[in-house]
Parts: sequence; structure tokens; C-alpha cells
Amino acid sequence: MMGSPGTIAYSRTSDLDMWLCHDPELEPQATEQLKEKPLKIEEFAEDIGLEVYFFVFDAESLTRGETLPLSNESSGSSQHYLLLDEFYRSSLLVAGLKPLWWRVPSSRDADYDDFIRDAFERRLIDRRDYIDFGGLSSIPAEEFFGAAVWHLYKSIQSPYESVLKLLLMEAYAAE
Repeated sequence: MMGSPGTIAYSRTSDLDMWLCHDPELEPQATEQLKEKPLKIEEFAEDIGLEVYFFVFDAESLTRGETLPLSNESSGSSQHYLLLDEFYRSSLLVAGLKPLWWRVPSSRDADYDDFIRDAFERRLIDRRDYIDFGGLSSIPAEEFFGAAVWHLYKSIQSPYESVLKLLLMEAYAAE
């Protein structure tokens, strides 16, 4: 789970964004079947007054830079790295594998791939115990414009959350 539940922006009316990651080897038909269950959970949650959204994907597609389609809850390709940054800053593990990024010291962010490759080769980290969404040493400057436009759109529905995210982006851009 990621987003406001892991931050000071959380409130009783906050939605819950759940990342449901599956094996990249899963057949397309099985992937489609897997997507049906979260839709039913979303419908059930809505019936009891909760706003829950599931994003179903495999971690390898995220590390390759593929994005989810643009929707009311997904910014599509407008903020790939900022979304990953938000996940790393605010995620709460509900079930499943821990993100590999949690094992990498911040001093090694710039050489994330080399660090994990070495840790795997030396068997300091067992690959089967983690899910890898990739490193995040920097956010490309061009992503800020698309993200700002997205948050202006989102501010109609969630003004305070959008302001916090825009302020965070301003701080990042200043760096």
C-alpha cells in the first residue's frame, strides 16, 4: 500500500492505493483473471464507504519503465520516477516480498545496480526474498512538468494532498 496512509497527509477520507505485483512469467490469461479479484474488492470497499484502488503489474515492467494506462487514479507515464519515489517514501508492506530498495544504503543510491549485483553474487541478499522495482538515484527534470500538470488536475478533488506533492516537487526541483 502506498500514498497518504504512509504520510502526514492521511485522513479518514483518503483513498488506499494498493500495488498488486505478480510474477512476470504469469500467462496473459492468468494476469487478466488476477485483475478481476481486485475489481471485486474495490466494488465491495465502495459499498462500505472506502476508496480502494489496485494497480496490478509485474515489477520487471516497472523497472523497464513501462507505465500503467492514464486514468483518474493513474498518472500514466507523466511521473514514473516521482511515483516510484512516492512508493519508496510512503509504502506500507501489507503482504508479500519486501522491496529490495529497502536493503540498499542511501550512500549507494547512485550505484544501486552494482550494489545489488554484488550483494547477490556474494550471497549477502537472497533474490527470492525481495521484489525489485529498481533504483532511484535521481528524477529526470522533464518529469516535473508532467507531474505538475497531473497534480493541478488532481487538486480539484484533493487540494491539500496536491499542494503537499507540488511543494515536494518544488523542493526536489531546487536540488
